[in-house]
This record gives sequence, structure tokens and C-alpha cells, in this order.
Amino acid sequence: MGIAEAGHRPSGVRRPLNESWPSNPSRVPDRASIPVTVRLVWDDGEQWVAGRATRWTRHHVFVALAHPRISPVQGVWVARSASWIAAFTFATASPWSSNGTP
Repeated sequence: MGIAEAGHRPSGVRRPLNESWPSNPSRVPDRASIPVTVRLVWDDGEQWVAGRATRWTRHHVFVALAHPRISPVQGVWVARSASWIAAFTFATASPWSSNGTP
């Protein structure tokens, strides 16, 4: 079980104020990652940071990311809400034309 699995961070590592863990993170399976932007709230402000959602439940999302404030742990659990935004891509062409342009 790694640091992120155990629900503990090494000393000196900052925790976002909006960090939120599921009750049993070790049971949340890895999934195909999805590019997202996650909102990290700090005691001195907030940031929107690019990452990849790699695990999620109905109420929580684990976002893998590289950020110096949470290093060496390279990810964060947040509540599944407006704290993260998925980057959507369309798999089908536009309904307006055969080549996907209006």
C-alpha cells in the first residue's frame, strides 16, 4: 500500500483544503485515465491544475498530477463536484455536415 493508498502524507507535504478521501481508497480500482482540470484550494488561494482522473467513485475522484506543493505524492483525492472538470472530446462528427464542420 503506497502513501496515497494509506490516506497519509509525508511530513512537510501540504494538503489542499479541498482534499477529500473515500472511506476505503484501496478498494477503488484503477481506470483508463481521463484528462481533467482540478481545483486545488490552499490556505493562500486556489489553483486550477491539469491532471488525469485515474480512479473514482460516486463521490470522489483521484487526480494524478505533478505539483510541487504535494510532492512527493503526485495526486490528490477530491470530492466529485465542481472541484474537477473533465476535458471532453466528441467521438462523432457534427450533425451539420459529413466532415464535422457546420
